[in-house]
Amino acid sequence: MHVSKVIVVNDGSTDGAAEVLARLTALPDVEVITHAINLGKGVALLDGMQRAAALGCTHAITMDADGQHAPDELPRLLETIAAHPRALVIGTRDLSGDGRRPRKSRLLRAHSNFWVWTETGRWIADTQSGFRAYPLASVLSLALKTHRYDFEIETVVKLLWHDVPVVSVPVSAHYGPGSESSFRPFADFMKVAALNIKLLLQRMLIPKPARRLLTSRPCDGASHGLGALLRGMFLDERMSSSKLALSLGLGVCCGILPIWGFQLAIAVAAAHVLRLNKALALLGGNVSFPAAIPFILYASLATGRILLGAEDDASLDIASSWTFAREYLVGSVALAALAGTATGLAAYAAARLLGRREP
Repeated sequence: MHVSKVIVVNDGSTDGAAEVLARLTALPDVEVITHAINLGKGVALLDGMQRAAALGCTHAITMDADGQHAPDELPRLLETIAAHPRALVIGTRDLSGDGRRPRKSRLLRAHSNFWVWTETGRWIADTQSGFRAYPLASVLSLALKTHRYDFEIETVVKLLWHDVPVVSVPVSAHYGPGSESSFRPFADFMKVAALNIKLLLQRMLIPKPARRLLTSRPCDGASHGLGALLRGMFLDERMSSSKLALSLGLGVCCGILPIWGFQLAIAVAAAHVLRLNKALALLGGNVSFPAAIPFILYASLATGRILLGAEDDASLDIASSWTFAREYLVGSVALAALAGTATGLAAYAAARLLGRREP
């Protein structure tokens, strides 16, 4: 036996599986979790992982119940866990065979891989494989919202957002008699599509530090969400209102300055030198997230033109290009100072308005 404990989740099965599984409960190394009704693959996986964590396990290897995964390949995943204990290990299926099921799986995998790449910037070889080794502490710290086949996509994306490595291991896939998937072509595809759109918008519109906070499970019954995050930020009694305001203002200022590629690094370094809050400076520096960049560039150029008294000129010669560059540089510095000051004043006023006490 390759593992010390086997947990089987019966997710409301109606094909007689309950009777078969009842005989397995007599085995000391097998535990069966039964759902009276079908709750979805995501719920089944999460219940199994929570039980594994309660038993003291650090990782859980999942296998679908349709017979496509070979238990003899478990050592491959176990060896990879030993070499990469923080990583999510995914078995990359060999789908080179003929037949309707392998062809459909190849199509769905390519579609899913593309969406995960747009949402994370990482190309994963098989984002739909159910043969995985999950690092339990990392997975159970996530705020996961999905319940069915979209669960596995949400988990991969959010783990990557939290900088958890993903390691791929080649495995076989068997689609013989009795290997049937319960994937609903329309309903489950629409759920996955809706999830992908939501995750892509979150990546485009929410800075990574805030995204990581909003996708983490709250601890000790604490409230969760953007409102709770902002309240916690402004009501933290370990930091003065002025320090909070200066940290955010510094971050916003650095995020707008024309130092593209170094904005966040300089924001954190400046906060360290000035003994301000580096996390808040980093959050403020993310004002230049991708969707906001066109507006920042336009506002910087418009500000520079106003300050330098520029006249309208649509020419594109070298002289006018240098003029536009000069207007942008002057305007971006002025806009950074103005936006940083406004953010700091607004943060200070908000902290005091919310009744925050000075330490």
